[in-house]
Amino acid sequence: MIRAYLIIIILFLGSITQGCVPSKFISDSSEKEIKKTEMISTNSQRQIDITEKENQRMRDQNEILNQQIYKLKEQIRQIKNENKNDMAIVRHQYKLMNQQIDKLKEENQKIKDENEPHMARMRDQNKILNQQINKLREENQRIRGENKTEIAGLKDQNEILNQQINKLKEEKQKIRHRNQALSKSKITIKVRSGDGNLDSANEMAKRLKNMGYKIQLIDYAPQSDFERNTVYFSLKFENEAKGLVAGLGDNTILKPLNCPSAYDLIVVTGKIH
Repeated sequence: MIRAYLIIIILFLGSITQGCVPSKFISDSSEKEIKKTEMISTNSQRQIDITEKENQRMRDQNEILNQQIYKLKEQIRQIKNENKNDMAIVRHQYKLMNQQIDKLKEENQKIKDENEPHMARMRDQNKILNQQINKLREENQRIRGENKTEIAGLKDQNEILNQQINKLKEEKQKIRHRNQALSKSKITIKVRSGDGNLDSANEMAKRLKNMGYKIQLIDYAPQSDFERNTVYFSLKFENEAKGLVAGLGDNTILKPLNCPSAYDLIVVTGKIH
């Protein structure tokens, strides 16, 4: 139909321009215009077909989208219905919880009212106990002060007693030394050379004198084969002999006298002094 309209328009335009344009030229122009018009018509039809197909495709997509929208609306409606039920349950549970809270508050208030007399009595008892504790602390502090004073006095007395004890110990030591000196001076000792050399006997006599002993006699022993220094003692002077041996050292031995002697101790020098 569009093609026919275009042909009519072209013929109308040709009839208007016949007085000033040659007929051959008009004919050629008409054919070109007709061809051009046919080409435009063909392209227009193609465009129309493409547009129609695109429109159909869009209508199909719209139909699919409408179906999806309908499904989503149904799902939303279903969710709303479910949420209404859940909200009703939640409201009911909230109401029950509020009722329980109110009951708990009433019970708590009741317990507070019942416990208030007991709490007041406990506070009074606690106050009395605190007062007693404070008194005990003050008493304890006073006793500590007294004890510190007493301890300081006892320390002073102890220091004085220690000084006295040290003096007594020193005095005792002096007395012991004097007694030992007197005891040593009363012991009769004879020194004999047991190695055949009188010089060893004289040297031993000097050592004994330096130790506080009094030497009565120095001479030779009947034998000159003594290897070590030997201290002979009579029965009553064994302890004194042991003390002398300890003073002379490890190279000295101790032996009892086998026969009566005018001397309490006899010291015989040996080859090892």
